[in-house]
Amino acid sequence: MKRISLTILFVATLQNLFAQEDALRVKDVQRSLGSAGSISTIPTGMRTIPLKPEEMKGDFYLNKEFEDMIVVIAEQDQYQVSAKYNVQNNVFVVQRGNDLNSLDGKLVQAFTYADDLGKYNFLNSARYPFNPMEASPGFYEILFKGEKSQLLSRARIQIVEANYNVALDVGDRAGRIEVIKRYYVYQDGMFSELRSLKRKHLNVFGNKANEMQRFIRDNKIQHNNENDLIRLMSRYEEVIQ
Repeated sequence: MKRISLTILFVATLQNLFAQEDALRVKDVQRSLGSAGSISTIPTGMRTIPLKPEEMKGDFYLNKEFEDMIVVIAEQDQYQVSAKYNVQNNVFVVQRGNDLNSLDGKLVQAFTYADDLGKYNFLNSARYPFNPMEASPGFYEILFKGEKSQLLSRARIQIVEANYNVALDVGDRAGRIEVIKRYYVYQDGMFSELRSLKRKHLNVFGNKANEMQRFIRDNKIQHNNENDLIRLMSRYEEVIQ
């Protein structure tokens, strides 16, 4: 019993030390980011990174071009940066003139940006209860937020290996990096993955599954169309009121 107590105390002490270290890093980032939505100096939590040629088709970025992002660093401190988010490493690549720097995603509570297609809102996965289907640190995109339910997506990386066939002269000589998304219905503090819109996967809607199936059929809802999924969740929110 004494050994277990000492182990628990040791783990708690380590967690406290890590929490203190993260808090100091956040403060360093806050001081360095400055005020009025601009970066004044290079934050301690950021490091210069070299440019490397891509060896595969595609990349690890959620947004392919640098976008003006609003990032929230603890307690609603907001800053504007020109950045791309690296899904694979949970890192923001920040553009500062001709230099590139990286900002650890664990220090960012939330971020938003907009492009020609719309506005995107993300929350750190740590802001939600543990999701066993997405154990690694990262962000959820909030696609729909109702009073009782939410539709969230999580981007992940899939690497397709090179499959060039010399004899037939077909396939990719280099591998391919793809950013793909998984969708979740979040309600009552729990995640349910919306894997497809086939009847067997609609149990995420509980006793409303039959009604949602009719809505999907009547409105030709497509799983690969996020606007359709938002319509679906909006309807779900109506029927569970």
